[in-house]
Order: sequence, then structure tokens, then C-alpha cells
Amino acid sequence: MLAPTAAGERVREIVGAWAAMPAGHPLRPEPDLLARVERAAVALDHRTASLSDTVPLDLELNDVYGANIFADRSTGMLRPRFFDFGNALWAHPFVSLHGFLESVEEWTRAPLSRPERDDLYDVYLTVWSDHLDADPRVLRADLIITETLVWVHRLVSWTRLIPYADPIELRTRAEVPRLYLTRIAALAR
Repeated sequence: MLAPTAAGERVREIVGAWAAMPAGHPLRPEPDLLARVERAAVALDHRTASLSDTVPLDLELNDVYGANIFADRSTGMLRPRFFDFGNALWAHPFVSLHGFLESVEEWTRAPLSRPERDDLYDVYLTVWSDHLDADPRVLRADLIITETLVWVHRLVSWTRLIPYADPIELRTRAEVPRLYLTRIAALAR
């Protein structure tokens, strides 16, 4: 489980464990990255502190992209179905939308315009607002706040795999969790 307000602390735990790794380990962060990650963790603490509890924690897929979605027509109605729950977390479900939009930008190699993103947010939040009978302004604020959690969720998922990686796999794939840590560090100001 990863409560949004625990994101900063979880990042600190991960980077602390990596900093204790022996010199030359592919996950050991450089001192300047450690400092930036600490500032980013503080920023996460501040940002998530104002998140409402309107939307309960739920299964956050953390890996929503084209290869993990298929269309089910068995009921006569087209419905998306998801598979590959290996990266899933019990966390804030809004993060899945942000992760998916990151994937769309990666596939298309083009950023979504602000109006496109806002339109997608409106459609997404309508479902939540109807389901929870919640104030749309609160949901919108929560959606904006949860955007900062995408890379934390991905880092946490990858960290769960590290104990099972052999040394060769760890050397060849270490750039993935390190990229997530670098993206988190970019939150530092």
C-alpha cells in the first residue's frame, strides 16, 4: 500500500537503501542526486498534504498502456479490460490516468496540449464525480496533486523486483529505476 501522504517517506527509504549499497553498485546514487531527491521528497510531502480523502485508495494499475489493454465485446458492448497487474499498487487511483497520459505522449512523441489534457481530465472526473457524488473542484485539485506520484509509483514497483534480479539483469536494467528516481528528483526546487 502506498498512501499519497507517504510518498515522500517511501522515496527517502528507497534512496537511503540505495545509498547504502557498495560503491560501484548500479543503483547507488551520486551525492548530488541524493540531495535533489531529499528536496523532491519534501516537495512531495507538501504537495500531498493537501490531497483530500474524497477518493479512497484502490487498486492502481500503474502500468496502463496499449499492450495491457484489450477490448472485450463479449457482452455486445465494447468495454476496455486490463491485464498485467504485476506493477499494481494499493494507492490513489488517479495516478493511473497520469501514467497513461505519459505513455500516450511517449508513443506519439508529442505532448498533449493543455486543452486536450483538460478535456480528458473533465471526462475522467465526470465518472468519479457521478460515482462519489463529489465536488468536481475537489476532484480536479486532487487530480492535479496526484500527477506528481506517477514516478513514485513506478519506482516502488521496480524496487519490489530488485531482490529477484541476478547481477547481470540488475546491471542491464538498473537504468529504469534510476530514470524514475531522476524524474522524482526533478520535483526538487
